[in-house]
Amino acid sequence: MHFALLRLLPLLALPLLLGCPPKHDDTSEAPEADTDTDTDTDTDTDTDTDADTDTDTDADSCGSAGLDMVELPAGSFSMGSPAGEYARDTDEDLHTVDFTQALCVGAYEVTQDEFAAYLSYYPSAASSCGGDCPVEQVSWHEAAAFANAVSTDQGLEACYACSGSGPSVSCTAGDDPYACEGYRLLTEAEWEYMARAGASASFTNGGDLPSGSEFDCGGDLALSNGALLDDVSWYCGNASGPMPVGQLEPNAWGIYDVQGNVWEWCHDEYGDYPGDVTDPYVSPGQGPNYRGSSYWDTPKHHRLANRGGNVFDYSFSDLGLRLGRSLR
Repeated sequence: MHFALLRLLPLLALPLLLGCPPKHDDTSEAPEADTDTDTDTDTDTDTDTDADTDTDTDADSCGSAGLDMVELPAGSFSMGSPAGEYARDTDEDLHTVDFTQALCVGAYEVTQDEFAAYLSYYPSAASSCGGDCPVEQVSWHEAAAFANAVSTDQGLEACYACSGSGPSVSCTAGDDPYACEGYRLLTEAEWEYMARAGASASFTNGGDLPSGSEFDCGGDLALSNGALLDDVSWYCGNASGPMPVGQLEPNAWGIYDVQGNVWEWCHDEYGDYPGDVTDPYVSPGQGPNYRGSSYWDTPKHHRLANRGGNVFDYSFSDLGLRLGRSLR
């Protein structure tokens, strides 16, 4: 679980003024009381989910918005983490999620150039990284405004009601994201479905964290199955800032940077998991989720089940977005 405490926000801004990002102070965090070192070395990466998730895609179904999109089928998956997963948090109760609609998702995180092409400004702190790096330092409102701009460009329904412009834009979400035909942020459940691509382990390459490695920033971190975390994720062990999108191995559905690089805003709000559920959605009242972890977070936070969130106006140099769209 990853939350930036509201009372610490003024302190978090200070390192930006000094030209260096604040590390999430988890390298000194004590390991969880549960010292179960069962790392479940089952390396089965079969991407067949509970429902028939034929991943043959029709490029025309997702439209053409100048963004690379991947079509995901309706289906079921297990969201959260099993009790034996090393370094798990208590808010990751394993449960079954059913989706009744297919979904288009961005194959890549939205880049700085893509954001500027639609909204005519560059908000990113790491501008020297280049236009192919993920856009970051955007609030949830700015992420929603970008989704609306893409929808408008494609002649689709806007999924958010927005007023104002630029960094001062203010947006609200509709009642049912699955009913909107336009582009939007992924719900938290959609995000994990997209990221896992059928994987049940902590990482997309089928590995779990070995005991004692949850705060390891040394690089070349070998997971329980012998695969390297460095091959699928930009994290504190191999990056000091955002990296151009699509440089590491994609998941089984051909989607890049689902673990690391920058966190990605979600459409809905953080809340307790409800148990087995169909098309879940928690209306964002107090503040929305973000998922996926970032370049300066430790391996613990890069697990597929890890969760985080903040208030709508929050923005930081490790927080960006990825688009999605329901297919009906």
